[in-house]
Parts: sequence; C-alpha cells; structure tokens
Amino acid sequence: MNTGFTIDDVSIKEQQQFLSNISLSLLTNEPPKKTFACFDVNENGLIAIASGNSEKEYITVYDRNGIFQFGYSFNCHQSFGIQWDKNLLNIYFVRSDIAASFDYLGKNIEIYRIDDTIDNNAYWNNIVFAKEKKVFNHKYCAKNSNIFMSLFSSDFSKLIDIDNNGDVTVVYDAGSEYSIHRVIVYTSGVLFVVSIIVIIILQYRKKKKESKS
Repeated sequence: MNTGFTIDDVSIKEQQQFLSNISLSLLTNEPPKKTFACFDVNENGLIAIASGNSEKEYITVYDRNGIFQFGYSFNCHQSFGIQWDKNLLNIYFVRSDIAASFDYLGKNIEIYRIDDTIDNNAYWNNIVFAKEKKVFNHKYCAKNSNIFMSLFSSDFSKLIDIDNNGDVTVVYDAGSEYSIHRVIVYTSGVLFVVSIIVIIILQYRKKKKESKS
C-alpha cells in the first residue's frame, strides 16, 4: 500500500474481523448526493467523494465531468478519510487507526495499522482532510453552498474543478436543500445541549437557594 502514513502489520484474524464489521459492498448505481467530509483525485481524473450519515457511509467515484462510475457503501461509526493509490482506493479509519485498500470491484487488497505519531497526525490534517488538492494543472476545491453550512458544519456540499485557464467546473453538488437540512440538524442539536445546560444550572441555583433558607 502506497500511503503517506507510517504503518504496521495487522494479523489475519484482525483483518477478517475488521472487514466483517464494516461489511463493505460495491455500488453500481449512484446514491443520493450528500455533504462530504473529504475527497481525493487520482492521475486519471477519477474523483472519490467520502460522505454518509449515522446509518451508512458512502464513497462515490466520478470522472472529471462528474459522471458517476462506481462506489462503496459500508458500516462505519467513526470518521474516515480516503486517498487514491493509483487505481486502488485507500480508506483510512480514524478511531481504529486502520488503512484498508480496495479495488474498483470492492475487493480488499491490503490492511495495515496507522501508527500514532506526530507526523501521521499532520498527514491526516494537511493531506487527507485538505479542502484543496492539485492534480496536474487542475485545482479541486471543496466548498459550501451557503455561509450557514460553513458556520455549523465541517462538511462540504460542493466540489469544483479550476483548470489552468481559471475555468470553473462543478463536479459534485449535494444541493442547497440538503445543506440547509444538515444545518437545521446541527442547530437543533446545539440548542438541545444548551437547553439541558440551562436547566441544570437553574436546578443547581434553586437547590443552593433552598439550602440557605
């Protein structure tokens, strides 16, 4: 596996258990577009998008014109990143510290453990989760459709391709409607947490006042 991480071997038993847990399967039809956490582009112009929700995670692959080619769906209750290794796709699982590579049929090729080092942490932030990536004379940028999405979520809703002449092509767009939905979900979650904190503070003050009387 070609990757910028330093990696170690994983036992066959652990590999089998990990693959069983994620239950990765091939997608031949494009699922509904969703906001995404990261992306990568290989030398052939194939664009991989990492998206999903609490139930199912997706990686969808498009050509440089934004036409769906194939994808994967899998179980994952943690953050993950992706990176091309030529025509193989590496999936990096953050909490498990696992790097797994798959071919275009969804067949697993290799699995390694990602070492917990300062250099590897920097590679996560600066390379895997970078919002801008350059491939030859093209710059790919992850964007949001509106400012509210940028304020309330670390996910992106749009990927654009800027060529050497400055021409811009939208290669992936989850749409403003889905982005607004995500903002509402995040905002509702924040308001719920704030409400709980306020209730706890009020109850604490009430009990403190009663104890003094």
